[in-house]
Amino acid sequence: MKHPIAILTFILLSISLFSQNSIENINKINHIKKDFDFDYFNEVWLKSADVNNNDAYGFARRASEKIEKGFYKEAYRDIEKALEIDSTIALAYMVKGMYHLNTGSDYFAKKYFLKAATLDSLNPMIFYYLGYTAVLELNFPAARNYFLKSMRIDENFYMGNFGIGNSYMSEGNYHRAKKFYKKAISMNSGFFLGYYNLGVIQFELNKMPQALKYFNKTLEINPQFSQAYFMIGLVNIYNNNTNKSFEFWSKAIEVDPDNPYYFISRGILNIIEKNYGEAYSDIIQALILNKTNRYLFSDYADDQFEEKRQKNIDQFILFHLNENSLNDTITSLLKKYLCLSFGNEYGKAEEALKEAYKIDERSSLINFFKANLSEQLRYNLQAFECYNKALELKPVIYAAYLRRGILFYNEQNYNKAIADFTSFIANNDSAIIAFRFRGNSYMKKGEIENAIKDYQNYLSRDSSNFDVLFNKAVCHQSLNECEKAVKFYTSALNIKPKDNETYYLRSECKYVLSDTLGAINDLSNIDENYFRTFPKAHYLRAILKTQLKEYDQAISDFSIFLDSDPKNIEALEKRGKVFYNIGKFENALQDYSNLIKINPELPAAYYIRGMIYVRLKQFSNACSDFKKAFVKGYAVPESAFNICNVDTL
Repeated sequence: MKHPIAILTFILLSISLFSQNSIENINKINHIKKDFDFDYFNEVWLKSADVNNNDAYGFARRASEKIEKGFYKEAYRDIEKALEIDSTIALAYMVKGMYHLNTGSDYFAKKYFLKAATLDSLNPMIFYYLGYTAVLELNFPAARNYFLKSMRIDENFYMGNFGIGNSYMSEGNYHRAKKFYKKAISMNSGFFLGYYNLGVIQFELNKMPQALKYFNKTLEINPQFSQAYFMIGLVNIYNNNTNKSFEFWSKAIEVDPDNPYYFISRGILNIIEKNYGEAYSDIIQALILNKTNRYLFSDYADDQFEEKRQKNIDQFILFHLNENSLNDTITSLLKKYLCLSFGNEYGKAEEALKEAYKIDERSSLINFFKANLSEQLRYNLQAFECYNKALELKPVIYAAYLRRGILFYNEQNYNKAIADFTSFIANNDSAIIAFRFRGNSYMKKGEIENAIKDYQNYLSRDSSNFDVLFNKAVCHQSLNECEKAVKFYTSALNIKPKDNETYYLRSECKYVLSDTLGAINDLSNIDENYFRTFPKAHYLRAILKTQLKEYDQAISDFSIFLDSDPKNIEALEKRGKVFYNIGKFENALQDYSNLIKINPELPAAYYIRGMIYVRLKQFSNACSDFKKAFVKGYAVPESAFNICNVDTL
């Protein structure tokens, strides 16, 4: 008999691998999809005619409705319209924060919630959202302060207690979390999320009867809350009742057929129960639904599912599995292979594939899968051989060009990688992953113009990929097209607003564009740890601080940089000039003397050191340096030589 804890652990780990949103994070606020009339929504809400063009509140309210229903891009347009009409409306900023919260930009969400709070300090929901963002930042004391403030504004605001409960639950303090969830439901007995989270706590404490009681209460209030069905399924696995688990997970799927995690959970349970046909169907559906992990062939193949532009890989597989050349035995073995490999049971998956290979070693599809499995097991040489054989047997398996191209790319064989990506694009130009990798290959080869073209092809289909935006910006910067580079670095930062390297490179571009304050502002957004590990950032900041005549900070940054690179002539020269400008001539003399020691063939260095000697009234040394500068070709002013005949100025 299978041990229920082992099954439960395997399923939870598999779900965690499939998604970042594992059961551990299930206490987060749940945005519930309500049933609504899509035809009505498309007819009314998505049209601008239903809001007066001068009604800022109308646009803000409509944006909130759109966010609730998942229409984020449409909502953003309404938010911008509301703020264009009236930039002092707190509701618009709160909704803008909700937009960023729902699209994964917690940093910007907090920024707009704070703005809303300055405009309306009596709206408890604004402070609730500020508390929620603090929970996401793991700043639990600050979160609780915000939640408490929301309840001071409105003593009946039960969501404040719910938020405090969430903060304690995130800390693992279940006892205190329970206390506040119970307060929330005492204020609102119909608040099903309170019961649900109480059930999750009991589940975490292995108190399954109590957990079941709370989950059932959740469904009594809201029978359309799919997560409760899912959790009851987990409870039944713990109780070693897999038939009940199937029943409740099927109910969760019935209520929410767009949730890939329910399909993957049921699919993994089917694998454990050796129901490979059912497992295959569930996993295929999960892969189709999940935008970031639904690709059978590779972590890289995220763009092969560009909606309505690219044949889904599952359709590709089903097409080939139904080919006349594959008999029922091979089809069954390949389905078994797919399920086992997805469940990370590579040994058993390999056995199934070997059985299929024995039956028909000239099947292009079997060779393709064999290559893919070899990749997962890090047998790259065997993977190359199998991809080559698959393409030799059937050149129309275009995905093999993509996979082999990625192997060539990882082997730094960029010419062959480009050739394979080009073959793939020629037959399927909407699978934009190939544009990205071909662009990367061109970039590695130094063919910057070609790289930019490929990145642009990618961005014309998906403008939200951080890596592509970043690489395109780097390409423009390498061509000294700093205005374009700044544009794409800015777009990249909208997606990843705390990326140190992007801020640094954008600051370099702004420096080139003479935007000193903009460059300083970018450097101020960089984490101090980055400065410690990347001294060049100190060097750039020192140059900028020199331009702003903030000499003490400039000297400090130059010194930190020179600690890491004491023979850097440019840094020595620049710090020496700063010392000279503020009258620290002994320090300036030391820098220029070190500079000349490193490279004695710099005529300007002798001239400037001569001027330093003049300031120190060491005229013979000054005269000697002026002569050396003159001999080495520096246009020494005649007035400088006048000191050679005097003892004092």
